[in-house]
Amino acid sequence: MKKYDPALRSRAWAGLALRAAVAGYLIYLAVKIVSGMMEGGPVPSWGAWGIAAAFAAVAVCFCVYAWKAFRKAWKAAALSEEMAAAGDGGDKDAGVRRDTESPPFK
Repeated sequence: MKKYDPALRSRAWAGLALRAAVAGYLIYLAVKIVSGMMEGGPVPSWGAWGIAAAFAAVAVCFCVYAWKAFRKAWKAAALSEEMAAAGDGGDKDAGVRRDTESPPFK
């Protein structure tokens, strides 16, 4: 069974949840635009349907992006066989890049 870094794994799930919430909100806005048009809003019906379709298309594209970002983060959370055997999963600095140094403060 494959082992994962708990911090990176939870970060992947949290990112997916937040992105799904944004996509859901975009769908909610599309529905509200159409329902406002049904009640006789100031926007013509073709305009409301066009705006709602645009919001829905952006939501679908954002869902695809969210899934791809989740899969990338999930793969990054996988521990190598050496680290899993050594029990090195749960580094407090997980996800911190060590290949760059921040400039010193003056």
